[in-house]
Amino acid sequence: MESLILMCGFVFLGIAYVVLLHSHYRLSKAYKKLTNWCANSVARERELYRENHKLRMKAITPIKTKTPVSGTTLQKYVARAIIELAPFTTNGIISTADVAEKINRGKPDRYKLSPDVIGRALSFLGLTAKKISSNARGWIITQEDLDRLRKIA
Repeated sequence: MESLILMCGFVFLGIAYVVLLHSHYRLSKAYKKLTNWCANSVARERELYRENHKLRMKAITPIKTKTPVSGTTLQKYVARAIIELAPFTTNGIISTADVAEKINRGKPDRYKLSPDVIGRALSFLGLTAKKISSNARGWIITQEDLDRLRKIA
């Protein structure tokens, strides 16, 4: 009788061991699937980011032409602000912050434009940038630029 109990115990241990090995095998297989899925997702996200970045860079590439263009609404606002600020320039240079202040005057915070958005619009208008200080940029305004901006505004 004792040998029968002992034999049943060994059979139970053997079955438990097989179940344990099988569950470990299934868990490791599921883990491999999960890691492969994660790696594929990361690679796919990286590729989508690169494509989106290329499209964004293409969209914000400045126009290097000095010919009059119709201009977007933002470019028209910027052109008007520059025309109004032109008499107050020093050495024909207007800072981006001054243009931003002129455009944002009287607007609620929600609708204010950041200086980098305005700087991009200035570069789209074909103006030449110049570094004023370590953290400020100005734009060189010539009479030719003013004439061209008057046609846009």
